[in-house]
Amino acid sequence: MDLLTKEVWKDDWREMLDTLRPHRFINSNNWKVGNYVNVLQYKDVFFIEQNMNTMFSAENLNLLEGKNTIPAMLSMDGKKHKDRKVPLNNFLTSPDNINEIVDSYFEKLDSEYDVHDDLGTKIVMEILDQYMGIDKKYSDIVTSQIMYFVINQNEKCVDLYNIISDLYENPNGLTAITKQISQSKEEFIGNMFLLISGFFTLGSGIELCHLYGNKISHDSDDRFFKEAIRIFSPFTHSIRRSLVDWNGFPAGTIFVIWFNSANLDPDKFENPHKFDPFRENLNNHFGFGFGPHRCLGRHISNTVLSRLVYKMRDYVWEVYDYNINRHPSVFIQDLWVSRSKR
Repeated sequence: MDLLTKEVWKDDWREMLDTLRPHRFINSNNWKVGNYVNVLQYKDVFFIEQNMNTMFSAENLNLLEGKNTIPAMLSMDGKKHKDRKVPLNNFLTSPDNINEIVDSYFEKLDSEYDVHDDLGTKIVMEILDQYMGIDKKYSDIVTSQIMYFVINQNEKCVDLYNIISDLYENPNGLTAITKQISQSKEEFIGNMFLLISGFFTLGSGIELCHLYGNKISHDSDDRFFKEAIRIFSPFTHSIRRSLVDWNGFPAGTIFVIWFNSANLDPDKFENPHKFDPFRENLNNHFGFGFGPHRCLGRHISNTVLSRLVYKMRDYVWEVYDYNINRHPSVFIQDLWVSRSKR
């Protein structure tokens, strides 16, 4: 079974992972990646992420394509990766006025709304405007073409390429730091695509809070959105190449590590399919990855989602309809909800 094809990700995806997980490793073949091994159990995913620098490499592997189509920090290891990530990580650690951004958009909402279009995309574009200088007037271009970049081929995103190229000539804020750490314009474009994609994963977190909105209560806190991320895993997988022999697989083997499977592993999380924000080991989830390549924007995401849950808990929620794309990351569209004051 080729888990890198979207056709296998149906409504029963949790049941599929539960069936495959006991096998621990599943050999597969993909026309882009070639032969690869699926890693499905929490203990193995944790080992690979924890020992990435000595045992497993992302070098020359693109997260989505299995090849390095454009250079970006995600496909780098060691000193190169660290030199690029540390300045960005320092910049993104202390977000300013994020609570005000969430409040301003949340309070304008009607009693019924489309979470993706009316809230998630608007908050993300506001952050992109303030941190990267990507004007909100480009919302339609950025939203449609970053989705295309993630799901298909990045070279088709001509308009977004042009927007990013203009930022290379006139950088500010996060864009200026990205230019400083990039050794070429091509790498700058790759890193910008990566960062923009990451912020849109935040949009998935906003949608997940609403998808489980009927479980929210007055005492809900940060644990609520962490459990939503664990149980649904918007960032589904990553790709690594082994540097040494491991578990009977020779050096050079390509491994696809499945965070969504690890997050539902019953050996790690008791009754993993139950939505339980009070489980003791909740912080062990792989919602933002782990280790050296852990999500750069997790601090911003945590701040946004924490504030959102704080605002949401004053309401009773009902979900009307939604459409989910689970490959290669989770995007929830047409998510219509209604709210009423408690």
